[in-house]
Amino acid sequence: MYEAHGAVAHLDIWSGPTLFRVFLLASSLQVDLSFWPSDVFAASGGSFRLLFGHANEPAPSPVRVPDTLIEWAGCTPFMLDQVSPAAECCKRCT
Repeated sequence: MYEAHGAVAHLDIWSGPTLFRVFLLASSLQVDLSFWPSDVFAASGGSFRLLFGHANEPAPSPVRVPDTLIEWAGCTPFMLDQVSPAAECCKRCT
């Protein structure tokens, strides 16, 4: 992502056993990739379409702790230094 698409930073966010890697590109575009263990991989929305492989039956979503959701929504100092248009906006809000 860094060489081929101009990523300037990335952030890893864990949700249970699932890793979400968020790349920020120089153009301010954000690209999210998720990595799921095979034993918990399942559809999580109505538009899910499996291209190959096998998906498990969906399980009920866990209840999210508000503090975790608020933390995910915040800007991190590392990201603020890397992405200029978004950085200025976030710096004004902090």
